[in-house]
Formats: sequence, C-alpha cells, structure tokens
Amino acid sequence: MKKLRLRPNGWAIVGTTLLLLAFLAGPAGAVPLLFTVSVDENGNGFTTFGNVPLPGTMATDPTSGLTALTYTLPFPVTPGDVLMTEDVAPPSDLVRFNYNPDAGISTLVFYSDKDDPILSLADTGLPGTFNTNLVVISEVGPEGNNGAIYTPGEGGPGAADFPVQYQIISDVPLPPSALLLGSGLLGLLGLRRFRKH
Repeated sequence: MKKLRLRPNGWAIVGTTLLLLAFLAGPAGAVPLLFTVSVDENGNGFTTFGNVPLPGTMATDPTSGLTALTYTLPFPVTPGDVLMTEDVAPPSDLVRFNYNPDAGISTLVFYSDKDDPILSLADTGLPGTFNTNLVVISEVGPEGNNGAIYTPGEGGPGAADFPVQYQIISDVPLPPSALLLGSGLLGLLGLRRFRKH
C-alpha cells in the first residue's frame, strides 16, 4: 500500500480544508462564524479556525514577477490588492491576493516599504503597479507596532465563499531578547572605544 506524502505545510492545508468544510457544512440556518487569517511581516501566520499554522516563505509573485513574502491560503480568493497607509505618509504596505484556478492555489503576498537596515522578510519595497481590484485601508497603532484588520466585501480583494477577515500585522516589535542582545553589543562596543582612549 502506498503512503500518502505531503510537503511540510501540506498537512496544515489539508487540516484547514477539512475544518473549513466541516464549518461550511454546519447546521442549516446557523449564523456563520468569521474565518480569520493572521499574517505578519516576518512569515508568521495562522488561521483562527483550528489555529492552524500558516508559514510564509519567500516566493515569486505571479502578478509582478518579484520575490516577496508569500503565504499559501487554504481556500480560493478573489484576486486584488489591499494598500495600507499610515496617516498622511505615502502607502507603506501592500497585501496582494492571487488565485490560480488551474492549480487551485491562492496566495497572500506581503510587500512592505524597504527599511534600512532591512528588519523583516516583507521589507522588499512595493511593486511598481497595482491591481485594478484595489482597496485602500489605514493602519492602526503606533509606528513599530501597527497593522490593520481587513474584511473584504463581495468581490473585494481576498473575498472567499464564506465570511473571512484578515489580520495584517505590519510592524512587529523586536522581541525583548533581541533588544537585550542589541544593547549588550552596543555596550561592548562602547567599552572597547573607552579602553582605546
């Protein structure tokens, strides 16, 4: 008997799909729950329905041909772009939804403005052109720890055959361990300069 072999995140996609089918086949007349997908600029993602991991990888965006942070979604979506702005500044982030009906693959591609130094996987800069199916939303929260919640309308970018919401975490604060390491390195450099004088 042949064993079923799936790529590493294949089991997560199968599990999410089965949970989604069970969710959609719920009792008639029941109020549908909201399926939430959460992603951030560092490749960390998950779905709240079953808390299934949704890791992001660097891959080619089929729309732009650029390499960008890409999440594979476990359901078909409406293609389009969600442009994120911060107050009066120019757009800083773009979430692009792609769907290939022949392969049955949906992706969420996360672009962010380039930081110097680059702090996250999504810091590749925005693509030169945008999709005609475009929605502009505002980011919420202080710089360095902000994002947005996006619920697509019918036919909007990322819309599915069921209620879905996207939690897009734009800026991820550095973990305390990274801050400690950074301040320790700065202290050592300062001590070295002090000893030279």
